[in-house]
Amino acid sequence: MGISIDSTFVIQIVSFLVLWAVLKALLFDPVLRVLHQREARTRGSLEAAEQLRTQASAFQTEHATSIREVRREVFEQADESRKASTAEERKAVTAARDAAATAITRVRSDIEIQIREARALLSREAAELAQQAADKVLGRKTA
Repeated sequence: MGISIDSTFVIQIVSFLVLWAVLKALLFDPVLRVLHQREARTRGSLEAAEQLRTQASAFQTEHATSIREVRREVFEQADESRKASTAEERKAVTAARDAAATAITRVRSDIEIQIREARALLSREAAELAQQAADKVLGRKTA
């Protein structure tokens, strides 16, 4: 009982090799090419997303720093205004109680106006920074 190799075996080997070559050219190579392209696009998209995440983080930090600075300035101005009003109050109290009441009312309204203006400015700047951050993150101009 020996193994005999006849011409059909050779034909089967040749047929297999021809089929393999045809499938490689028509199926395997194009599929591998598409898979490599998909992987490259995915890798590129992930890198771009990471860059956008980093930029958004930087913008967020910058925005928070800007808000803290504006708040500090507003509090300093309010503090300076309060100190000035206290000095005026002392002078006015010695001169006359009526004059002191008028000066205090005027200074407080000025402070309120300054605070409202500072808040309005802060609100506009925050909206602009948020718009810029959204534009950067999205990579396009938003409405």
